[in-house]
Amino acid sequence: MLIVRSLRFKIHGSIIYGRSRFGKSSGIDFLEEFLAKKDKTLPLIKLTCQRKKTPSESAFFSNMLSEACHAATSGGTPSALRIRLVNRLREIAERVKSNRIVLFVDDAQRLAQIEYEWLQEIHDTLAKHRVSLVSFLVGTPLLRGQKSMFQSQGEDQIVARFMVDELPFRGLLSAQDCATCLVAYDVTEDPPKSGWPYTRFFLRKAFDTGLRLGDEGASAWDAFGDAHRQARLPGDVEMMDYFTRAVEYILTEYVGQDNDKFRLNRLIWDEAVKYSGFTQALELISPGIIES
Repeated sequence: MLIVRSLRFKIHGSIIYGRSRFGKSSGIDFLEEFLAKKDKTLPLIKLTCQRKKTPSESAFFSNMLSEACHAATSGGTPSALRIRLVNRLREIAERVKSNRIVLFVDDAQRLAQIEYEWLQEIHDTLAKHRVSLVSFLVGTPLLRGQKSMFQSQGEDQIVARFMVDELPFRGLLSAQDCATCLVAYDVTEDPPKSGWPYTRFFLRKAFDTGLRLGDEGASAWDAFGDAHRQARLPGDVEMMDYFTRAVEYILTEYVGQDNDKFRLNRLIWDEAVKYSGFTQALELISPGIIES
């Protein structure tokens, strides 16, 4: 995994890019949980980039102070805010006796060049205090274009600090991928150890007589694939957000039809794919370059 390798070999920055509505933000949440379990002494911060007409140094540092849970997120000059942020990050690292802080930047394609330079100042100042800021920029494929632009402009310091490695964030690409995700609905209990996984909660009678979403990987994949072909969409079949929408549609729309003999079929999956908005959304966007 790129994340683990970057931390192990002390790579300062990497980009993770994928198409819109493919679950990148949820993926960050998962990675934060995964890393927190793997190393309880590793500070983790998530910064969500906002759309703006003109970058503001004060707004940038205020946003980071807020994500770092500082009590004073505004007031003072940009320089004062920057010093406050550095001190806060050092405090976070010292509290758990760590020499690293992991920063996830969501919707990073929205960062302007000057904002990279402000982030670079934070990176360099922390380095003087022997604290390494490890950044993972998560966004659309526009991130790759920004990397190429910085390289062509000779902005090597930005690339070297924030864009050394790159990893495509892919959606579901096969029936097996679908089955793997569907099994989670069958085994994830809420609350934990309650005996009530999601599938059973919505379709208890069918679940108790053998219905398992994990058996539906091929049917789900074929339904999405046929919808993709019938709409004559470009590129390969790939989805994530629309897949979970389809599953949620089935669980909530068919809860009233639950019985001992209820089972899913291809017609139900076709209906779920239709209501997920899969083809409608992809017909409106160009593959690859998508703003979220």
